[in-house]
Amino acid sequence: RNFRVLTSPDPCQFVSLAVDPTGEVVCAGSVDTFQIFIWSLKTGRLLDILAGHQGPVTSLAFSPESTVLVSGSWDKTVR
Repeated sequence: RNFRVLTSPDPCQFVSLAVDPTGEVVCAGSVDTFQIFIWSLKTGRLLDILAGHQGPVTSLAFSPESTVLVSGSWDKTVR
């Protein structure tokens, strides 16, 4: 079996998850830092951390035809 351990620089809790249509990237939304973490599934490496929400990131979804990621938060915004 193939397992990947995906870590964040600091401990945090994740409440949402999305995998891109190609299966190469996974994103997780944080409930305590209000950030979105993006990892490569091939390498397990953290690629980026997105910020902008003022509340827990409770929803994540990729567009089925592209690499566009949409996030929803308790701050009542969609980004």
